[in-house]
Amino acid sequence: MTKRIDKVTVLGTGVLGSQIAYQTAYSGFDVTAYDISDEIVEKARHGFADLAARYEKEVDGASDGPAQAALRGSRIRRGSMTRSATRTS
Repeated sequence: MTKRIDKVTVLGTGVLGSQIAYQTAYSGFDVTAYDISDEIVEKARHGFADLAARYEKEVDGASDGPAQAALRGSRIRRGSMTRSATRTS
């Protein structure tokens, strides 16, 4: 039995996490990217836009629409974890 992956969740939107989230969305998956605060998630949103611009310059065919398509609609969703959800006992 083959299972199809349609949705991907990335925990952490630092340098590596944001690149994983963007590349996954660019490849056609729906991505939800989480981090510990709204501020960090907002910073990642700007990072996704920077990655799209870089892809448009450096990746063959990306400037024909796929780079920006990864940012549109629900392809990349963002959210933050609450303090209580990340607290350890």
